[in-house]
Amino acid sequence: MVHTKLAATGVEISAGTVAAIMADNGWPPKRMRAFKRTTIPSDPDKV
Repeated sequence: MVHTKLAATGVEISAGTVAAIMADNGWPPKRMRAFKRTTIPSDPDKV
């Protein structure tokens, strides 16, 4: 997320460098959650 915002403003830096700087400062990473399907339609034959 930080790397994406830096890239959008024109700052060229690798994601690994951003991660190392964040780790040095004690900033936790914000991980993106994987898509999880919560509503699954039932089988029409069972209804």
